[in-house]
Amino acid sequence: MSKKQSKLSKTNAVKPRKVLLLFATPLILVAMIVGGFYIKFQLDVANAQAEMKEYLQNKYRQEFVVEKPEHKGGGLAVEGHFDAIAYPKDDKTIRFTVMSSSSGVSDGYAGAVWTSEERKRLQPVINKVFGERVQYEIDIQSSMSVQTRDISISGKVPLFNDAADRYGKQIPYDIIISELRNRDLSTQEKMAAVNKLLLLTSELPAKTDTTITYKSAEYGREKHGLIISLEKLKTLDKSTIVNMFKRWEVVAT
Repeated sequence: MSKKQSKLSKTNAVKPRKVLLLFATPLILVAMIVGGFYIKFQLDVANAQAEMKEYLQNKYRQEFVVEKPEHKGGGLAVEGHFDAIAYPKDDKTIRFTVMSSSSGVSDGYAGAVWTSEERKRLQPVINKVFGERVQYEIDIQSSMSVQTRDISISGKVPLFNDAADRYGKQIPYDIIISELRNRDLSTQEKMAAVNKLLLLTSELPAKTDTTITYKSAEYGREKHGLIISLEKLKTLDKSTIVNMFKRWEVVAT
């Protein structure tokens, strides 16, 4: 092989490597950038988790477990926030949301304590009225809404009745009772449901912003039944309440 041919051969061998390097370099840079963002995000998650745990322990003077936070609400020019599920170390059943954002940390611990308290109190009453197989949920909020913005609780969480006396309508109290069927209710069945709900009125708190939801059927996101405030349930005529039964759709979040 001549010197010219040898030089040509070496040049041809180098070209694929140059082409490979040309394409590989941007890919490596992208991978490094993506990797850097991932590492930063994981650090942000860990920092948010540690911040939440410290905040809860300082606020309520007890130890909490904070699960891995999720970033929510972020987007173009929107910072978003971290949400995590937390619970006291000595009671896994009291689960609540804690939120961390640039404006600080907030939590729903007090509401979760009151919810647990009310579930225990109302269970025998609801089972007596609707039967043992009825499904029901209670949700009492203490923060993270416009309505609850002036509720400030730290240290030992007060009993629900004491909180209701102090904060009144600032506390949203929702009770959902489900007697599900695979059809619409007749007028007579709606009246029977209203009569059952009326039996509960004396047991539900009148000082809070209390709303009762009675679900009679579910078809995917579409729900059938009644949504009514405690005040209206107590004061409106039964036939008027029967006519308030409706269908609504739950929007996915």
